[in-house]
Amino acid sequence: MPRAWTVELRSHTSGLLLVCQQCPHGGARVTAAAARSAALTHLARHARTNPRPHHLRICQCHERGCRWHPRHRGCTGPIQLLLTRERGGRTWRLADTCTACATATDQAAIVPDTTLATPPHTAD
Repeated sequence: MPRAWTVELRSHTSGLLLVCQQCPHGGARVTAAAARSAALTHLARHARTNPRPHHLRICQCHERGCRWHPRHRGCTGPIQLLLTRERGGRTWRLADTCTACATATDQAAIVPDTTLATPPHTAD
């Protein structure tokens, strides 16, 4: 299963609708103030529930004909988790991406693997 997830914030009569291309349900209503946080939380949940050993992760950009970034010399470098914002924050993507593609992608930030680690459960 590819490690690339995309969510969109769509206009709805009662505000915004958070729609995930990978989730079977119709979407969740969110307020404008909570939209960014809801999108990032949703993407992080996908990454946490779909771990993959580092040696099995590959660049998801589809180098030839990629719409995520301008053309460059090809995929190279370690695989990193990349958070991308498009369409003024209406579309968010979290994907495994090689260093070269991550560098060539606008409106993006590398997410350290430690950010997605589940905090240890403490006994009460």
